[in-house]
Amino acid sequence: MRFTEQMIKLIVETDKASRNDVERAMKLREDLTAELSSAEKQIDSQYKKEADSKITKERIIAKKETDNFKESLYASEKSKADKLRRRYEENHEAWEKEIFKNITAK
Repeated sequence: MRFTEQMIKLIVETDKASRNDVERAMKLREDLTAELSSAEKQIDSQYKKEADSKITKERIIAKKETDNFKESLYASEKSKADKLRRRYEENHEAWEKEIFKNITAK
């Protein structure tokens, strides 16, 4: 075999090996891209679940706080209304007499 033929054969073999290397690298790149995409979806899903869980917990806490505040406010307003009612019951006759006296005195 002549030197030129050997060089051409070597060039062809090197080219073939280089193409195989490029094909493997491209396949590896595609596989890694798919793997990264899958991992990204899993991470997004995990964080979304965690966020949804935290939101649900915070809603429950906020509802409890709101309910407690409503109950406290209701109790406070009921107590005030009861005091006013008792005061009226205790004093309405005296107030009526005082008002009547003031009206008739003029």
